[in-house]
Amino acid sequence: MSRFIPALALSAFLACFALTRPVHACPNCQESISAANADDDDPLRESRAYNQSIYLMAFMPYALLGGLTIVIYRGAKAANRQAELRLSATPVSRPNEEAT
Repeated sequence: MSRFIPALALSAFLACFALTRPVHACPNCQESISAANADDDDPLRESRAYNQSIYLMAFMPYALLGGLTIVIYRGAKAANRQAELRLSATPVSRPNEEAT
């Protein structure tokens, strides 16, 4: 079985490249490139689109990490609140039980 694992990993790696399709541009870059003709070429518009795409890709990991941190914090806070409620709830003793 251990002989087939490297072969399986290699075939999965090659399948990732074989099953992909070419990508022309990201959405912001694609909008900046004029499809009509070369006379309508605006280098400032194209550079702004590339910059926006780069900023978006650079910001995404921080946004995901921040969102995950908020979810974990809220979950821990709710669990702590429930634990405090369970500890603060003292059982009510009946008068007959105290005498025994």
